[in-house]
Amino acid sequence: MLIETPQILLNRTKTLQIYLHSEDEYLFVSTFKDEEHDMEVRLLVEKGSGTILSADAKMNIVPYGKICRQSLGVIKTLEGMKITKGITKDVYKNVGGVTGCTHLVEIALEAMRGYVPALGTEMAYQEADRLAREGVSVDEVEEQVREKYYLMGRKLIPNTCLVYNLENEYDLEDIRKGNMNG
Repeated sequence: MLIETPQILLNRTKTLQIYLHSEDEYLFVSTFKDEEHDMEVRLLVEKGSGTILSADAKMNIVPYGKICRQSLGVIKTLEGMKITKGITKDVYKNVGGVTGCTHLVEIALEAMRGYVPALGTEMAYQEADRLAREGVSVDEVEEQVREKYYLMGRKLIPNTCLVYNLENEYDLEDIRKGNMNG
């Protein structure tokens, strides 16, 4: 039985949009909105290395106006960092704490979490396009792309979830067919 939903007190939304900024760069736009906040972090990231080339943020609405906005400058400390294992600690250290903002940390990390899916999605589009041009059936394209995406995830973000747990060996035929639901 579902718990009855009472009157709403807070409606908080986080979004992430990823753009192909150039042939070699992604632009990540991460937002945080609720009744007292409307904030955005933008990261320009080099595709091949995961290096953050540029970082900026804006606070359209914040509960303590100019006091909150004093923390905006800390976002620049992300420039030059590489999106790799262990970056979370550096983001908390540089963007959070007594000179930063916990919400900037949240949305900066959310943007960074989009890096591997961006690589995978771009690869999937390119692979699907290539296979379709070769005359491969739609079903086979989907299966091959699903397998390649899975293998890429296991390589780039191993042990981050059940599917990418390197101790689990899944039948690639199940991966290809999408038979993971039971």
